[in-house]
Parts: sequence; C-alpha cells; structure tokens
Amino acid sequence: MGILSVSFSIDQNQHLAAVVPANQIPSGSNTLDVENGLPPGQSQSFPNFIGSADLGMASTGVYLVTLTLNGTDTCAAVVSISGLPGALSVISGIAVPATGGAFGFDTDGTVPDGTLTILKSNFEYIFCLRYVSRAAPYTKDISSTEVGTYLAEDVALMLVQHPPAAGWTPTADEGTSWGTAAVANAATACVPKGVSLFCDLEGVDSDASASDIADFCNGWYSAVSNAGYSPGLYVGANCGLSSDQLSALSFQTFWKSCSTVPAPQQGFVMTQSPCDVERGDENVTIQVDENTIANSAGSLMWLKKQVDLQ
Repeated sequence: MGILSVSFSIDQNQHLAAVVPANQIPSGSNTLDVENGLPPGQSQSFPNFIGSADLGMASTGVYLVTLTLNGTDTCAAVVSISGLPGALSVISGIAVPATGGAFGFDTDGTVPDGTLTILKSNFEYIFCLRYVSRAAPYTKDISSTEVGTYLAEDVALMLVQHPPAAGWTPTADEGTSWGTAAVANAATACVPKGVSLFCDLEGVDSDASASDIADFCNGWYSAVSNAGYSPGLYVGANCGLSSDQLSALSFQTFWKSCSTVPAPQQGFVMTQSPCDVERGDENVTIQVDENTIANSAGSLMWLKKQVDLQ
C-alpha cells in the first residue's frame, strides 16, 4: 500500500471534511473508505470520490481516522477539534520520518498544561516519548487529550511501553501479548499507525536465557509491526543480550539508554542522556530524560502536526 495525502478542514456548516489532493486521485471511478470517522467508530464509504468527503458534524475532541483510496493508498491520522460551537478549528497529525539531530525528552507522567511551551522555548525540545502500559492504561499514561495538546504545541510524539519491575523473565507469549497491548493502548490514545513504538528491554533476570529473551523481543516486534506501527527497541541496563544477539533480532531501530549497554551492529538512532533532570521554569518543573536523535534518524517515525486548516 502507498501513503495517501489527506488534509482536514471544518466547513461553513461545521462539518469535518477530508480532502485528497487532485494529483493523488487517478482518472476514472474512485472510492474513499473511512474507518473511525465522525461520530467516533463510524465507518463510511464514498463511491465516485472526486477529492472531498464530508465526514459528518464536527464536535470537540480527538479522533483517530483511517482513510483508504481504492483499497490501496492509506492515510492514518489523528484529528483534534477544538473551539466553540460555530467557530471550531481542526489540527491533524500523521506519522512522518523523524528529523536527524533533533533534541527532545521522555517522561513517565502527563506534562502539565503550559509546560510544553516552556520546554520548547527554554530547552529547545521538539519531540517527546510518552508511555503506554502492558495491560490496561495507567492514569499517567498517554491519553488522546494529551495527544491533542502535543499537536497544538507542535511537539512531535513517539511512544514507549512500560517495562516490568527488575528481575523479570521474558517469554515469547509475553512478547506477543505485551506488543498487542501496546498497539491497543496507542490506538486508544489516538496515536495513528506508522508512529515509532518502543519495547523497553531492561532489568531482565540474570538467569534468563538469551533465546527466551530473543523470542520475547521478536514476538513483541511482530505484534507491533503487523498492526502497522513502527517497532523499536530501547536497550536498557541488564537487557540480557550481547551486541551480536541484539543485532540478530527482528528490530532495526534501537534507542540507547543512559546506561552502559551493548550496541547492535545497526547502531542507535536515538540516545538518552542525561537522565532524571528537572526541567521547566520558576513556576513548574517536571522530571525528564533528555534524548538526541542521531544525524541519520533511520526508520524512526514520529507523530507530527500537519498544517492547520480552518
């Protein structure tokens, strides 16, 4: 499947419209299929599509929308609608390649209102990594409301899954089930397919075998990749694998932790350092780990705001 370009706008009747550029619409009869349109969960089909589709009455909120043209070209997007009745505006975001050399942060909790602006202006952070759980979402995990805030502040977003407590023993079944949960929680937060989603490999029991760890990692990778997200591996302390063993995994995208860890032959596309630092201003601070993307970002994909359309 190819990547479909779609923009969104609010029309004079306060309906949400999806617009496909004319150069992406082939001659002849075309059909646009929409999954999770408005209202949320609604699927629609637009035969004889010529460029614009009315997805229904807009209302404030954050929505995950997937559009497919002629069953081949697909766009997965998050749409954030805000404002007052009669004066609504829309911001959308899609997965795009990350920018090499970019500077950002990861954090375990929700970023307070207004803090993203401070972090951008004072520390030049342009991206963030937020957490999803291994089962049902925690209250401090990424939410659709928070995703809307990142879009509004034009801060790019990627995801990482919470690891278990140190001393755990990986299994192939856990890899599959945790990867499946990561995907479900990403979708619940309205993070679209294509965005990088990281498995956190750290704190593994020293008695765990390399083969069991590899089976866990590859099971997690398959669950995430098959669902359409971009899987990555965070290599933390006590990951249980050597450089060669990491290199042999299905993963091609690796994130280095603050710890001293083995390096895969593929290299690291992102490095975490320093960790556990306080950032903010005189009124509010949060604890973050700083991260720098390598000059060559490789297959790293982040959720990025598209141009605002009114």
